[in-house]
Amino acid sequence: AAAAATRVRSARLSHAALRVLLRVVAVPSTTKAWRRQVGRLFGAPPFLASLTRATLPLWARVVNAWLSLETPKAAATLLLSGKMGVTAGVFSSRAQEAEAQADLLRRLAFALWVGEHNQYVGALQGLVIDKLVAAFKYGAALEGWSAAVRWGVQVAALQCARVLVVRVAPENLTALWPIMIAELQRVLLEPREAPPALLLAACQLVDVLLTVLPDDFAPFGWMFVPGTGASGRSSSSFSALLAPLLLWLPAHSAASCSEPDEAADPDPDSPRAAAAAAAAAA
Repeated sequence: AAAAATRVRSARLSHAALRVLLRVVAVPSTTKAWRRQVGRLFGAPPFLASLTRATLPLWARVVNAWLSLETPKAAATLLLSGKMGVTAGVFSSRAQEAEAQADLLRRLAFALWVGEHNQYVGALQGLVIDKLVAAFKYGAALEGWSAAVRWGVQVAALQCARVLVVRVAPENLTALWPIMIAELQRVLLEPREAPPALLLAACQLVDVLLTVLPDDFAPFGWMFVPGTGASGRSSSSFSALLAPLLLWLPAHSAASCSEPDEAADPDPDSPRAAAAAAAAAA
């Protein structure tokens, strides 16, 4: 009981201190008083894990004010420098290096999310997009790197891409489309070799693309969801891409998805019938 009371008191003090800090940040002449301290707190390894539902909105405003002191390119360069959060030294293991890269991408995603819409457009080319491409291919060309080491970085990269889709206008993401679609295909075409976290991140990205950018994603949507192409007709490629995911469902759910219901869907050419046929063939 005493420990619980201490935690509650500490949370209240932290929340009150953040509110005071927000008042200080709003005064332009006080920048020198809080700039270094906020950067140190944001760069601490446990920062993201320490966020709560109550402190997240407050820290979002504080961190955005701190990053806004720099130009978008300078702020992105600072975030991608590898000097904040979890860092890897010369003698670090591959797992530690991968965790440092994943933490860097999570901090980048946090900065993109708390910033204004299109705030970091000037930092996309040559910085943010290049970092995502490197994260998608992380460790692939090096011998001895296990897939488990790479997965954490790739999951963080997919999550960062999901934030980009929401916080950046689609006309500024033209260079990212082919890279993003290729990564989604790579993950979803081989679901048995991907961990659940990677499959979830890929499906979440597809869901956000279909919800936030339905028109821009339409040329590629037919590969993932039936009836989203220009012709409005389902494609056999849909079954080849997503039907293997049925194997991850419980037995009763997979059976209900793989057995066509003639009464509810008598059309043998329907998307549901095509998916069931592909699942049965697999």
